[in-house]
Amino acid sequence: SAFIGATSALFNWPVAEESLTHCPASEIDRLPGGELPAWLPEHATAALAGLTEHLRRAVILGVYTGQRRADLCAALWSAYDGTEIKFVQQKTGMEVTLQVPSPLKAELAEWKKTATQPTILTNGHGKAWRPHTLSRALPEALQKLGIPKGMNVHGMRKLFAAGLADNGATTSQISAMTGHKTLAMVEHYTRSADRKKL
Repeated sequence: SAFIGATSALFNWPVAEESLTHCPASEIDRLPGGELPAWLPEHATAALAGLTEHLRRAVILGVYTGQRRADLCAALWSAYDGTEIKFVQQKTGMEVTLQVPSPLKAELAEWKKTATQPTILTNGHGKAWRPHTLSRALPEALQKLGIPKGMNVHGMRKLFAAGLADNGATTSQISAMTGHKTLAMVEHYTRSADRKKL
């Protein structure tokens, strides 16, 4: 999928300049991709009750901010002023500023007391999490708690977006908080929202 996207981008310029009649990459069949499952509120509850502290913190920050794993790992104490937290998304370069809800404020206040790194999240060795390491450690720990296989960091992002939708946020408002570039992707992320309520 990434290869096809990059190849399409390469050929789109000569097509636009009319040096080519069509993009050859458009004829390549895409391989079927997997869908990363969304967390449900009960998954978050079980995770927060059973995970070790360093993984629990990653879940709290993920559930309350809906950011991607790389942005969670890169979140800095200097970007939190006690009311708002700012993320510069590594994937898009977009800056996202979020109001921090009371439960997350309380957690951050406790974490700050023992912080030893510039990053908010640290692993069991007191070092900043690396995205791929967090992506490996969290699913393994979740499975030990009886949470279904396949649940990962990205699923918390979907839970966050669905929660916003359940509380009446528009796709534009959700996009402003998650940093999605397209409203179609927001709609994709909020499929687990309460449609009847909406």
